[in-house]
Amino acid sequence: MKKNRVPCRQKILPAISALLLLMMFSSSSMASALKEGKTVWETYKQNFLQQDGRIIDTFQKDFSHSEAQAYGLLLALKFGEREVFHRIAKWTKDNLQQRRSDHLFCWAWGKRPGGIWQVTDYNNASDADILIAWAMLRAGHAWDDRKLEQDALKIIKDIRTLLFASSGGKKVLLPGYSGFLHAQDGKDNIEYNPSYFIPAAFRDFAGTDDDPAFWKQALADGFALHDSCRFGKFRLTPDWVMIRDGKPALSPKRPGKYGYDAVRLWLYLALYLDDTKSGSAAYHKTASLDDLEKLILFSRPERWIPAEVMLKDDFTSSHDAPAGFYMIYSRAMALQGNTELARQLKQRAFEKIHEEKADYYSCNIFLLALY
Repeated sequence: MKKNRVPCRQKILPAISALLLLMMFSSSSMASALKEGKTVWETYKQNFLQQDGRIIDTFQKDFSHSEAQAYGLLLALKFGEREVFHRIAKWTKDNLQQRRSDHLFCWAWGKRPGGIWQVTDYNNASDADILIAWAMLRAGHAWDDRKLEQDALKIIKDIRTLLFASSGGKKVLLPGYSGFLHAQDGKDNIEYNPSYFIPAAFRDFAGTDDDPAFWKQALADGFALHDSCRFGKFRLTPDWVMIRDGKPALSPKRPGKYGYDAVRLWLYLALYLDDTKSGSAAYHKTASLDDLEKLILFSRPERWIPAEVMLKDDFTSSHDAPAGFYMIYSRAMALQGNTELARQLKQRAFEKIHEEKADYYSCNIFLLALY
Protein backbone atom coordinates (compact mmCIF):
# COMPACT_ATOMS: atom_id res chain seq x y z
CA MET A 1 0.00 0.00 0.00
CA LYS A 2 1.31 3.43 -0.90
CA LYS A 3 2.43 5.56 2.01
CA ASN A 4 0.58 8.54 0.62
CA ARG A 5 -2.68 6.68 1.15
CA VAL A 6 -2.70 7.40 4.89
CA PRO A 7 -4.56 10.73 4.60
CA CYS A 8 -7.52 8.86 3.11
CA ARG A 9 -9.96 10.57 5.46
CA GLN A 10 -9.98 13.64 3.25
CA LYS A 11 -11.22 11.47 0.38
CA ILE A 12 -13.71 9.58 2.53
CA LEU A 13 -15.56 12.70 3.67
CA PRO A 14 -17.40 13.58 0.44
CA ALA A 15 -18.50 10.00 -0.19
CA ILE A 16 -19.55 8.94 3.27
CA SER A 17 -20.48 11.86 5.49
CA ALA A 18 -23.95 12.33 4.04
CA LEU A 19 -24.71 8.63 4.44
CA LEU A 20 -23.51 8.66 8.02
CA LEU A 21 -25.62 11.67 8.85
CA LEU A 22 -28.67 10.04 7.31
CA MET A 23 -28.25 6.58 8.76
CA MET A 24 -27.09 7.34 12.26
CA PHE A 25 -28.26 9.95 14.71
CA SER A 26 -28.66 13.32 13.05
CA SER A 27 -32.30 13.01 11.97
CA SER A 28 -35.20 12.89 14.38
CA SER A 29 -36.79 10.02 12.44
CA MET A 30 -33.68 7.86 12.73
CA ALA A 31 -33.26 8.75 16.39
CA SER A 32 -36.86 7.69 16.99
CA ALA A 33 -36.33 4.45 15.06
CA LEU A 34 -33.21 3.63 17.04
CA LYS A 35 -35.08 4.22 20.29
CA GLU A 36 -37.87 1.93 19.05
CA GLY A 37 -35.42 -0.77 18.05
CA LYS A 38 -33.20 -0.52 21.14
CA THR A 39 -35.04 -3.31 22.92
CA VAL A 40 -34.62 -5.58 19.91
CA TRP A 41 -30.92 -4.71 19.75
CA GLU A 42 -30.44 -5.48 23.45
CA THR A 43 -32.19 -8.83 23.00
CA TYR A 44 -30.05 -9.50 19.93
CA LYS A 45 -26.87 -8.96 21.94
CA GLN A 46 -28.09 -11.22 24.74
CA ASN A 47 -29.05 -14.03 22.37
CA PHE A 48 -26.32 -13.95 19.73
CA LEU A 49 -23.29 -11.92 20.85
CA GLN A 50 -20.68 -13.55 23.07
CA GLN A 51 -18.48 -11.51 25.36
CA ASP A 52 -15.44 -12.10 23.14
CA GLY A 53 -17.17 -10.61 20.08
CA ARG A 54 -18.26 -13.82 18.36
CA ILE A 55 -21.79 -13.80 16.96
CA ILE A 56 -23.41 -17.23 17.01
CA ASP A 57 -26.03 -18.64 14.65
CA THR A 58 -28.27 -20.60 16.98
CA PHE A 59 -30.05 -22.21 14.02
CA GLN A 60 -26.82 -23.74 12.71
CA LYS A 61 -25.21 -25.58 15.63
CA ASP A 62 -23.88 -22.33 17.16
CA PHE A 63 -21.49 -21.85 14.25
CA SER A 64 -20.26 -18.39 13.32
CA HIS A 65 -20.00 -16.92 9.83
CA SER A 66 -18.26 -13.92 8.35
CA GLU A 67 -21.68 -12.63 7.28
CA ALA A 68 -22.87 -12.58 10.90
CA GLN A 69 -19.76 -10.74 12.05
CA ALA A 70 -20.30 -8.19 9.26
CA TYR A 71 -23.90 -7.62 10.33
CA GLY A 72 -22.78 -7.23 13.92
CA LEU A 73 -20.25 -4.55 12.98
CA LEU A 74 -22.85 -2.58 11.01
CA LEU A 75 -25.34 -2.82 13.87
CA ALA A 76 -22.83 -1.76 16.52
CA LEU A 77 -22.04 1.26 14.36
CA LYS A 78 -25.71 2.00 13.78
CA PHE A 79 -26.44 1.96 17.52
CA GLY A 80 -23.27 3.91 18.33
CA GLU A 81 -21.64 1.20 20.45
CA ARG A 82 -17.93 1.64 19.81
CA GLU A 83 -16.78 -0.88 22.40
CA VAL A 84 -19.06 -3.56 20.97
CA PHE A 85 -17.81 -2.74 17.46
CA HIS A 86 -14.19 -3.23 18.47
CA ARG A 87 -14.96 -6.51 20.26
CA ILE A 88 -16.64 -7.90 17.16
CA ALA A 89 -13.86 -6.59 14.90
CA LYS A 90 -11.14 -8.14 17.07
CA TRP A 91 -12.75 -11.58 17.14
CA THR A 92 -13.38 -11.40 13.41
CA LYS A 93 -9.79 -10.50 12.55
CA ASP A 94 -8.25 -12.91 15.06
CA ASN A 95 -10.34 -15.92 14.03
CA LEU A 96 -11.57 -15.45 10.45
CA GLN A 97 -8.78 -13.46 8.79
CA GLN A 98 -6.74 -16.65 8.48
CA ARG A 99 -6.15 -16.92 4.73
CA ARG A 100 -2.44 -16.90 4.03
CA SER A 101 -2.21 -14.76 0.92
CA ASP A 102 -4.92 -12.09 1.31
CA HIS A 103 -6.97 -10.06 3.79
CA LEU A 104 -10.30 -11.76 3.08
CA PHE A 105 -12.21 -13.66 5.76
CA CYS A 106 -12.87 -17.37 6.07
CA TRP A 107 -16.62 -17.69 5.94
CA ALA A 108 -17.31 -20.53 8.43
CA TRP A 109 -16.10 -21.15 12.00
CA GLY A 110 -17.38 -23.85 14.31
CA LYS A 111 -16.87 -27.23 15.94
CA ARG A 112 -14.73 -29.59 13.87
CA PRO A 113 -15.08 -33.41 14.04
CA GLY A 114 -12.33 -33.64 16.66
CA GLY A 115 -14.19 -31.27 18.95
CA ILE A 116 -11.94 -28.26 18.30
CA TRP A 117 -13.60 -24.94 17.55
CA GLN A 118 -11.90 -23.19 14.63
CA VAL A 119 -12.28 -22.35 10.93
CA THR A 120 -14.26 -25.05 9.13
CA ASP A 121 -14.09 -23.59 5.60
CA TYR A 122 -11.27 -21.35 4.36
CA ASN A 123 -13.20 -20.06 1.36
CA ASN A 124 -14.60 -16.55 1.74
CA ALA A 125 -18.08 -15.08 1.31
CA SER A 126 -17.75 -11.96 -0.81
CA ASP A 127 -20.74 -10.11 0.64
CA ALA A 128 -19.30 -10.48 4.12
CA ASP A 129 -15.90 -9.15 3.00
CA ILE A 130 -17.62 -6.15 1.40
CA LEU A 131 -19.75 -5.43 4.47
CA ILE A 132 -16.85 -5.82 6.90
CA ALA A 133 -14.70 -3.44 4.87
CA TRP A 134 -17.58 -0.98 4.54
CA ALA A 135 -18.34 -1.08 8.27
CA MET A 136 -14.68 -0.48 9.12
CA LEU A 137 -14.45 2.36 6.62
CA ARG A 138 -17.53 4.10 8.00
CA ALA A 139 -16.55 3.50 11.62
CA GLY A 140 -13.05 4.79 10.96
CA HIS A 141 -14.46 8.03 9.67
CA ALA A 142 -17.21 8.35 12.29
CA TRP A 143 -14.81 7.76 15.19
CA ASP A 144 -11.66 9.30 13.68
CA ASP A 145 -9.90 5.92 13.73
CA ARG A 146 -7.28 5.74 10.98
CA LYS A 147 -6.34 2.16 11.84
CA LEU A 148 -9.84 1.01 10.95
CA GLU A 149 -9.69 2.96 7.69
CA GLN A 150 -6.35 1.39 6.78
CA ASP A 151 -7.60 -2.11 7.61
CA ALA A 152 -10.61 -1.46 5.39
CA LEU A 153 -8.44 -0.35 2.47
CA LYS A 154 -6.47 -3.61 2.57
CA ILE A 155 -9.67 -5.64 2.36
CA ILE A 156 -11.09 -3.44 -0.40
CA LYS A 157 -7.98 -3.90 -2.51
CA ASP A 158 -8.21 -7.70 -2.22
CA ILE A 159 -11.92 -7.65 -3.06
CA ARG A 160 -11.11 -5.66 -6.19
CA THR A 161 -8.20 -7.80 -7.33
CA LEU A 162 -9.41 -11.28 -6.34
CA LEU A 163 -13.20 -11.43 -6.40
CA PHE A 164 -14.30 -10.13 -9.80
CA ALA A 165 -14.59 -11.90 -13.13
CA SER A 166 -15.55 -10.57 -16.55
CA SER A 167 -18.53 -11.75 -18.56
CA GLY A 168 -19.90 -10.05 -21.66
CA GLY A 169 -17.78 -7.00 -20.91
CA LYS A 170 -19.25 -6.64 -17.42
CA LYS A 171 -17.49 -6.87 -14.07
CA VAL A 172 -19.18 -9.66 -12.12
CA LEU A 173 -18.65 -10.19 -8.40
CA LEU A 174 -17.83 -13.80 -7.57
CA PRO A 175 -19.65 -15.07 -4.45
CA GLY A 176 -16.34 -16.46 -3.21
CA TYR A 177 -12.75 -16.91 -4.29
CA SER A 178 -13.22 -20.57 -5.17
CA GLY A 179 -15.96 -22.67 -6.72
CA PHE A 180 -18.12 -20.28 -8.73
CA LEU A 181 -16.56 -20.34 -12.21
CA HIS A 182 -17.70 -23.28 -14.35
CA ALA A 183 -16.17 -23.84 -17.78
CA GLN A 184 -18.51 -24.97 -20.55
CA ASP A 185 -17.88 -24.98 -24.32
CA GLY A 186 -14.74 -22.94 -23.84
CA LYS A 187 -16.55 -20.20 -21.90
CA ASP A 188 -17.02 -19.48 -18.24
CA ASN A 189 -20.40 -19.76 -16.57
CA ILE A 190 -20.45 -17.67 -13.41
CA GLU A 191 -22.63 -18.72 -10.51
CA TYR A 192 -23.79 -15.38 -9.15
CA ASN A 193 -25.67 -14.25 -6.06
CA PRO A 194 -27.40 -10.93 -6.89
CA SER A 195 -27.84 -10.05 -3.21
CA TYR A 196 -24.06 -9.75 -2.83
CA PHE A 197 -24.24 -6.51 -4.83
CA ILE A 198 -24.11 -3.69 -2.25
CA PRO A 199 -24.20 -0.43 -4.23
CA ALA A 200 -23.66 1.99 -1.34
CA ALA A 201 -20.45 0.16 -0.42
CA PHE A 202 -19.23 0.20 -4.03
CA ARG A 203 -19.91 3.93 -4.19
CA ASP A 204 -17.93 4.57 -1.02
CA PHE A 205 -15.10 2.29 -2.14
CA ALA A 206 -14.81 4.45 -5.26
CA GLY A 207 -14.12 7.40 -2.96
CA THR A 208 -11.32 5.68 -1.04
CA ASP A 209 -9.62 2.93 -3.07
CA ASP A 210 -6.62 3.46 -5.37
CA ASP A 211 -8.78 2.56 -8.39
CA PRO A 212 -12.01 4.60 -8.25
CA ALA A 213 -12.77 3.91 -11.93
CA PHE A 214 -12.98 0.19 -11.17
CA TRP A 215 -15.63 0.67 -8.50
CA LYS A 216 -17.64 3.11 -10.58
CA GLN A 217 -17.73 0.54 -13.39
CA ALA A 218 -18.54 -2.28 -10.97
CA LEU A 219 -21.42 -0.17 -9.64
CA ALA A 220 -22.80 0.49 -13.13
CA ASP A 221 -22.40 -3.16 -14.16
CA GLY A 222 -24.04 -4.32 -10.93
CA PHE A 223 -27.12 -2.23 -11.65
CA ALA A 224 -27.19 -3.51 -15.23
CA LEU A 225 -27.15 -7.10 -13.97
CA HIS A 226 -29.83 -6.25 -11.41
CA ASP A 227 -32.06 -4.94 -14.19
CA SER A 228 -31.63 -8.11 -16.25
CA CYS A 229 -32.02 -10.55 -13.35
CA ARG A 230 -35.80 -10.36 -12.92
CA PHE A 231 -38.03 -13.33 -13.70
CA GLY A 232 -41.65 -14.45 -13.41
CA LYS A 233 -44.84 -12.41 -13.33
CA PHE A 234 -43.59 -10.40 -10.34
CA ARG A 235 -40.25 -9.72 -12.07
CA LEU A 236 -38.30 -10.75 -8.98
CA THR A 237 -34.60 -11.45 -8.68
CA PRO A 238 -33.61 -15.05 -7.81
CA ASP A 239 -31.40 -15.98 -4.91
CA TRP A 240 -28.93 -17.36 -7.47
CA VAL A 241 -28.43 -17.09 -11.23
CA MET A 242 -25.96 -18.39 -13.78
CA ILE A 243 -24.28 -15.76 -15.96
CA ARG A 244 -22.91 -16.55 -19.41
CA ASP A 245 -21.69 -13.85 -21.82
CA GLY A 246 -23.03 -11.24 -19.41
CA LYS A 247 -26.57 -12.63 -19.52
CA PRO A 248 -28.20 -14.12 -16.40
CA ALA A 249 -30.50 -17.15 -16.39
CA LEU A 250 -32.03 -19.20 -13.61
CA SER A 251 -29.32 -21.45 -12.25
CA PRO A 252 -29.66 -25.16 -13.10
CA LYS A 253 -27.68 -25.93 -9.95
CA ARG A 254 -30.13 -24.32 -7.51
CA PRO A 255 -33.88 -23.80 -7.10
CA GLY A 256 -35.06 -20.87 -9.20
CA LYS A 257 -36.59 -18.97 -6.32
CA TYR A 258 -36.77 -15.56 -4.73
CA GLY A 259 -36.31 -15.79 -0.98
CA TYR A 260 -33.99 -15.39 1.96
CA ASP A 261 -30.98 -14.26 -0.07
CA ALA A 262 -32.61 -12.04 -2.67
CA VAL A 263 -34.72 -10.10 -0.14
CA ARG A 264 -31.54 -8.29 0.89
CA LEU A 265 -31.44 -6.59 -2.51
CA TRP A 266 -34.21 -4.25 -1.35
CA LEU A 267 -32.31 -3.43 1.83
CA TYR A 268 -29.10 -2.62 -0.03
CA LEU A 269 -30.96 -0.68 -2.70
CA ALA A 270 -32.69 1.35 0.04
CA LEU A 271 -29.36 2.17 1.70
CA TYR A 272 -28.13 3.44 -1.66
CA LEU A 273 -31.26 5.35 -2.69
CA ASP A 274 -31.54 7.00 0.73
CA ASP A 275 -28.41 8.97 -0.09
CA THR A 276 -28.54 9.23 -3.87
CA LYS A 277 -30.71 11.82 -5.60
CA SER A 278 -29.39 11.35 -9.13
CA GLY A 279 -31.49 10.55 -12.18
CA SER A 280 -30.00 7.05 -12.23
CA ALA A 281 -31.26 6.41 -8.72
CA ALA A 282 -34.71 7.69 -9.63
CA TYR A 283 -34.79 5.26 -12.53
CA HIS A 284 -33.91 2.28 -10.36
CA LYS A 285 -36.46 3.42 -7.79
CA THR A 286 -39.32 3.25 -10.27
CA ALA A 287 -38.08 0.24 -12.26
CA SER A 288 -37.48 -2.02 -9.25
CA LEU A 289 -39.66 -0.90 -6.38
CA ASP A 290 -42.79 -0.92 -8.52
CA ASP A 291 -42.31 -4.66 -8.98
CA LEU A 292 -41.88 -5.24 -5.26
CA GLU A 293 -45.00 -3.18 -4.52
CA LYS A 294 -47.00 -5.47 -6.81
CA LEU A 295 -45.92 -8.54 -4.81
CA ILE A 296 -46.80 -6.90 -1.49
CA LEU A 297 -50.19 -5.67 -2.66
CA PHE A 298 -50.89 -9.09 -4.14
CA SER A 299 -50.32 -10.62 -0.70
CA ARG A 300 -51.80 -8.04 1.66
CA PRO A 301 -55.49 -9.08 1.40
CA GLU A 302 -54.58 -12.30 3.22
CA ARG A 303 -52.27 -10.41 5.62
CA TRP A 304 -49.23 -12.41 4.75
CA ILE A 305 -46.30 -12.02 2.41
CA PRO A 306 -44.75 -15.19 0.99
CA ALA A 307 -41.26 -15.96 2.24
CA GLU A 308 -40.40 -17.49 -1.13
CA VAL A 309 -41.61 -17.27 -4.71
CA MET A 310 -40.74 -19.94 -7.27
CA LEU A 311 -39.88 -18.00 -10.40
CA LYS A 312 -40.40 -20.77 -12.95
CA ASP A 313 -44.11 -21.19 -12.21
CA ASP A 314 -44.85 -18.15 -9.96
CA PHE A 315 -45.83 -20.43 -7.06
CA THR A 316 -45.86 -18.47 -3.78
CA SER A 317 -45.11 -20.28 -0.54
CA SER A 318 -47.79 -20.40 2.16
CA HIS A 319 -45.14 -19.67 4.79
CA ASP A 320 -45.36 -16.06 5.95
CA ALA A 321 -42.19 -14.03 5.66
CA PRO A 322 -40.38 -13.26 8.92
CA ALA A 323 -40.20 -9.85 10.58
CA GLY A 324 -36.97 -8.90 8.85
CA PHE A 325 -38.66 -9.14 5.44
CA TYR A 326 -41.48 -6.89 6.63
CA MET A 327 -39.06 -4.22 7.86
CA ILE A 328 -37.11 -4.30 4.60
CA TYR A 329 -40.34 -4.01 2.62
CA SER A 330 -41.51 -1.16 4.83
CA ARG A 331 -38.34 0.78 4.13
CA ALA A 332 -38.64 0.08 0.41
CA MET A 333 -42.25 1.25 0.30
CA ALA A 334 -41.33 4.42 2.21
CA LEU A 335 -38.87 5.17 -0.59
CA GLN A 336 -41.55 4.31 -3.12
CA GLY A 337 -43.77 6.97 -1.55
CA ASN A 338 -46.46 4.59 -0.33
CA THR A 339 -46.33 5.84 3.24
CA GLU A 340 -49.48 4.09 4.47
CA LEU A 341 -48.30 0.69 3.25
CA ALA A 342 -44.87 1.39 4.74
CA ARG A 343 -46.51 2.16 8.09
CA GLN A 344 -48.57 -1.03 8.03
CA LEU A 345 -45.56 -3.15 7.16
CA LYS A 346 -43.44 -1.57 9.88
CA GLN A 347 -46.14 -2.15 12.48
CA ARG A 348 -46.40 -5.79 11.41
CA ALA A 349 -42.60 -6.14 11.55
CA PHE A 350 -42.54 -5.02 15.20
CA GLU A 351 -45.42 -7.37 16.04
CA LYS A 352 -43.62 -10.32 14.51
CA ILE A 353 -40.09 -9.64 15.79
CA HIS A 354 -41.14 -10.21 19.40
CA GLU A 355 -42.14 -13.74 18.37
CA GLU A 356 -38.82 -14.31 16.59
CA LYS A 357 -36.26 -13.47 19.26
CA ALA A 358 -34.34 -16.67 18.53
CA ASP A 359 -34.37 -16.16 14.75
CA TYR A 360 -30.84 -14.97 14.12
CA TYR A 361 -31.34 -14.05 10.46
CA SER A 362 -34.64 -12.23 10.85
CA CYS A 363 -33.28 -10.19 13.77
CA ASN A 364 -30.23 -9.19 11.74
CA ILE A 365 -32.08 -7.93 8.69
CA PHE A 366 -34.82 -6.36 10.84
CA LEU A 367 -32.26 -4.22 12.67
CA LEU A 368 -30.27 -3.40 9.53
CA ALA A 369 -33.45 -2.22 7.79
CA LEU A 370 -34.81 -0.30 10.81
CA TYR A 371 -35.46 3.32 9.90
